[in-house]
Amino acid sequence: MKLKSKILYFFLLLSGFGGLAVWCAFTAIAALKIVAWYVFFPLLIVGLAASLYLGVILHEVGHLVFGLIGGMKFRSLRVPFLCITDTGRGVKVSLKEKSSFLGSCEMFPTDRLPPSRGFVLEAFGGPAGSFAAMLISVLFLALAPYISVYPVILFGFAAPFLYVILLENSFPATVGGARTDGGQICELLKKTPSSKVLVSVLSVQAHYSAGKRPREIPYELLFEVPQIEDTDPNYALLLNNRYLYALDRGDLNALKDAHMRIRDVLPRLPDVYAEQLSCDIFYDSLFLFPDDAFVKANCKAVFRRLDEDDDINSCRIRGYYYLRAGALDKAFAEIEKGRNVAGSYPLAGIAKTELDLLDELEAAIVRSSVNGEE
Repeated sequence: MKLKSKILYFFLLLSGFGGLAVWCAFTAIAALKIVAWYVFFPLLIVGLAASLYLGVILHEVGHLVFGLIGGMKFRSLRVPFLCITDTGRGVKVSLKEKSSFLGSCEMFPTDRLPPSRGFVLEAFGGPAGSFAAMLISVLFLALAPYISVYPVILFGFAAPFLYVILLENSFPATVGGARTDGGQICELLKKTPSSKVLVSVLSVQAHYSAGKRPREIPYELLFEVPQIEDTDPNYALLLNNRYLYALDRGDLNALKDAHMRIRDVLPRLPDVYAEQLSCDIFYDSLFLFPDDAFVKANCKAVFRRLDEDDDINSCRIRGYYYLRAGALDKAFAEIEKGRNVAGSYPLAGIAKTELDLLDELEAAIVRSSVNGEE
């Protein structure tokens, strides 16, 4: 963030947070004349926690609603302790101890609108949801003289904090190595090199949604893109698509090159992208280019990530791990689960590749079983 942008950001932060905090202070003084302090403060703590959690939910729901308007396909919505996933056979709601980031909404492009336009609308939905959460809280403050004091305590005093969350999401910046929603929108509108890579990535996903396999993706979408920094999250997404392209073609030299490129950039990527990519190359380290040190060092982190996502490639990677460990029954169970998931996986082109890889896994298990009996 440039110096002028930083000055503007901190001005907006201090003025907005300060103004709302003063309003909350005067409202609190009035409330303490009605409610005893030993009732006020517990309600305040519960209300802040509930309001901030609802703010996260509204932010992700905003992504979902605007993404659907933009022609995107819903895949999953995650907030702390809760995950909602479209399995293709219905919506699955599950409790999760941990979620990547504070919250996330996973959506895939379709052919209803250009992928970049759909993504801009999806990105805009997050700040819109955060604005709605802040507006609701401000309305409780404004109505404080006219309504019961209890809902004001529960939902009104979160306004300054919800404002900070809104500003952080909306202001064009990079936080923790990843761009904010406002940053993503500005990048796309300015048509920067990073945004051009992102458009290519989104176009590739649209091809996957339409049933094209990685090896059927136009070459230029993967390799004829602007050069960007390898710390850029969009570069990580590009690397992943190149990896899948080599994997689907069965080109071991290209696959090994993609594998080593991913391993090289992992330490410089935001954690969420590093975790995602480490899962893919974990498969290589189990089967194609065995690397016991990498497997041992990353096994716990990779399995945590796979268990959280529980996606089609999760089944394949876990299956190879169980094969390597000699747990053949568990490996067969992962194959069966993966084939069930493939039938409803939203990226049909990826599902075709994964089904082939599951067939290869099954053949490897049979060979291992036969050799064990001999």
